[in-house]
Amino acid sequence: MSKSISLVVEWANVTLAGATRAKAMLEALRREIGSCPCDVEVLLCHDAAITPEPDPSAALAPASCRLLMAPGGSYYELKNRGAAEARGEIVVFLDSDVVAEPGWLNAILAPFENPQTLCVAGESYIDPADSYSRAFGLFWLFPLRQENGLLRPAPRFWANNVAFRRAVIQQYPFPAIENTSRGACLSLAEELARSGITIWCTNAARVSHPPPRWGRHFVLRALAQGRDRNLRASGWRASVLASVAAFTLNVSRGWSRIVIQHRRIGLAAPAVPGALLLCLAYYSLMLAGEFGALLRLPAVMRVEV
Repeated sequence: MSKSISLVVEWANVTLAGATRAKAMLEALRREIGSCPCDVEVLLCHDAAITPEPDPSAALAPASCRLLMAPGGSYYELKNRGAAEARGEIVVFLDSDVVAEPGWLNAILAPFENPQTLCVAGESYIDPADSYSRAFGLFWLFPLRQENGLLRPAPRFWANNVAFRRAVIQQYPFPAIENTSRGACLSLAEELARSGITIWCTNAARVSHPPPRWGRHFVLRALAQGRDRNLRASGWRASVLASVAAFTLNVSRGWSRIVIQHRRIGLAAPAVPGALLLCLAYYSLMLAGEFGALLRLPAVMRVEV
């Protein structure tokens, strides 16, 4: 493989996950770049108010690393800034709070050997470090870790672990959705589908993701997830009925996974009741975020995560 690669890293999530997680991400990224036969540049995109620590250029040496400042840049705006500045044939997005498994970079690049492949998504899963994170791994956004290495078409992708041919991501940047923090990746996936572009997913390209931190981040993340879901929706999907239906589905699905699959992820049986309550609390807050969006409550509309 002789392609040139631009690896875009946003430096917003690190403010939530902490410097220790960022250091682990950079160490894993340096290992992945070192094992990749391609010419790789790293574009680290950050807000003017955030000084990247630890120093990414030093942590990734001898790889090429450019720091791109985007004053006031949100999560997706940072990604778009990096994509616009990219020089590589393939643009790979990685978040500052995920840790790549060995072989991740080569795995996400491998499908691009087919010249018709335009977009490849990797697999993100919750890092099962303790009972709290194992509970999130069972009921939250991401599927449990898989090891079969399948390559398959997918209806969506996660922006923390995805790659595009440069011409595609520059033609289809992450869309701006007013008053939202996340979810633009879902809207972009829908736009790609309308344009006939297949999203290929490989769970051979795996990264671990931390759960929301307990406390303030837990509350704000849940509120924002509900608000963002409502504001992306239209028609009846933006109604009270749809919000209640989503709450019911999320809780029932989360509880089922906790009860049936807790042994698979190493969650001890005595911790199951707490995991069920955590699931209920999170999706109750998410429902509150949906209602807040319906009522356009300022306190909910201002939430940023």
